[in-house]
Amino acid sequence: MSPAEKAKINGEEPNRLSSPGPPVFPRRWTLKGVDEAIAGRLSEEMNLHPLLGRLLALRGISGPDEAETFLNAPLAALHDPFLMKGMEEAAAHLVREIMQGRPIGVYGDYDTDGISSTALMVLFFTSLGVAAPYFIPHRMREGYGLHLSGLKELQAAGCETVVTVDTGITAVETARVAKAEGIHLIVTDHHGPADQLPEAVAVINPRQAGCEYPFKELSGVGVAFKLAAAVRRRLRDEGFEGALPNLKQHLDLVALGTVADIVPLRDENHILVRGGLEVLSAALGRNGSLPSGRPGKPGLRALVAASDLKADALTAGHIGFVLAPRLNAAGRVG
Repeated sequence: MSPAEKAKINGEEPNRLSSPGPPVFPRRWTLKGVDEAIAGRLSEEMNLHPLLGRLLALRGISGPDEAETFLNAPLAALHDPFLMKGMEEAAAHLVREIMQGRPIGVYGDYDTDGISSTALMVLFFTSLGVAAPYFIPHRMREGYGLHLSGLKELQAAGCETVVTVDTGITAVETARVAKAEGIHLIVTDHHGPADQLPEAVAVINPRQAGCEYPFKELSGVGVAFKLAAAVRRRLRDEGFEGALPNLKQHLDLVALGTVADIVPLRDENHILVRGGLEVLSAALGRNGSLPSGRPGKPGLRALVAASDLKADALTAGHIGFVLAPRLNAAGRVG
């Protein structure tokens, strides 16, 4: 007699997630309850499949307008980056550096969020005509966090200004020494800050005290993307003579880091990831082949090819369970 048959005899709801036979490691599943009235109303008023109505209700969405925003909000619905504390100071400083053609260092982290953040900022700065040396600490040698040795390496490469991505919010002492050494630091991070913030030209973190940015759960690459958007806008306002990059092309990196860091896929994260998956999928040919004529970043296209993904379009699951672990592995083995 199967477990489902036994459950039926005993008047119990069968566990549809279990496999036949006793589990080697018994699991207790906790299923979140759904408001069936809300789910039904969403399905009826929006002409949605009942399952989609239930999924929306499970995400705390209760009305058609809210559901429409969640499902179809365009990139134009992203919040103004200048609502983030410290953004004005950071953008003004970086615009001056770019206008004068000075190199800007990027200090990142070795996980997927940190790698994608670093790649985003390096591509952004170099597309504006300035050199962007970068430093990612070695997991075994330097370990996690902001280290003076890495900052000094960037300084030796000619960088008076260094932007941290996905790191630095708790590096109070390192930032103090860096300032004394003549390094202009701009800290961007999304991790929880300590009571004291690092001394810097600007600290950009939606979770810091006094920041009125409406969405607090961006990933590190999400915060970096916001900085790039702010700098781009200020360059346009200042009459920058060079070509301004289309930041949409870098949403693939934003999706990669956002999904990998397991931040909630709602609000801006949902918009950014959906846009990024579209950019990633545009590089895919039929059945996952990657013809050279298609758009996309060569490194990401090679990663998709090496992962042997056979899909016409990538999903968040592909990032979380196939692509990101391969990038994280590089940091773990050094």
